[in-house]
Amino acid sequence: MSLFGTEAAVTLSVGAGFSAEASLLDYWDKLARAEPRRAARYGLRLGVGLGLHPITAEQDHREALERLPIWLALPGVVALGELGLETGSAAEVALLQAQLATSQQVGLPVVLHAPEDNKSAVTRQLLELVDKAGLPPALVLVDHVAEESFEAVKASGCWIGLTVHPRSLTPPRAARLLERYGPERVLLSSDVGRDPADLWSLPRTALECRRLGLGETVQPAFYDNACRFYGFGGPRW
Repeated sequence: MSLFGTEAAVTLSVGAGFSAEASLLDYWDKLARAEPRRAARYGLRLGVGLGLHPITAEQDHREALERLPIWLALPGVVALGELGLETGSAAEVALLQAQLATSQQVGLPVVLHAPEDNKSAVTRQLLELVDKAGLPPALVLVDHVAEESFEAVKASGCWIGLTVHPRSLTPPRAARLLERYGPERVLLSSDVGRDPADLWSLPRTALECRRLGLGETVQPAFYDNACRFYGFGGPRW
């Protein structure tokens, strides 16, 4: 990533597969402390998002939720994430609400996961929970947005995350969304930690945008908007 000009990246926690709370906390420790040092050796500044993903909602996370504000205060932690909903179950809703309250407590932005299945309905549920929590839309990024959910997220005032990934949104589809709606409040991401990953998904999307004749008009979706949302260059970086 450094070789092809990436200045900074953000990695978000998922935390699936940990049967013990201590293992999850060790995972957060690795993300928040070890990974930024490893990235720095290659000239890449790495911001970190910490939180409890909805796929872990059936587990007992009382200790992690209590300690989460301490971890969020570490240098380089720039967001809560990935939070959100997968099916919209009561357990997922309770876990999300607890973390939205933590976000208000610490003043960090939030990255919300929207599922691949039943995306429109669950995204609407996500937006209702954000509104009910009183969280400013400027502090919320709804990730994994696609054609069927784009307009709802745009109307909410939240940031719009387009995850360009072989299992989510292809570069041509992402480029067509930028052509149709423009780059306002849009952030492109690659989700390279999830197989099958494509490290070149964003360059491929930029190439598609060039092919469509969009030129520099969509540049904010590739750079400026992420800098604004994650506070690149601010004190946490």
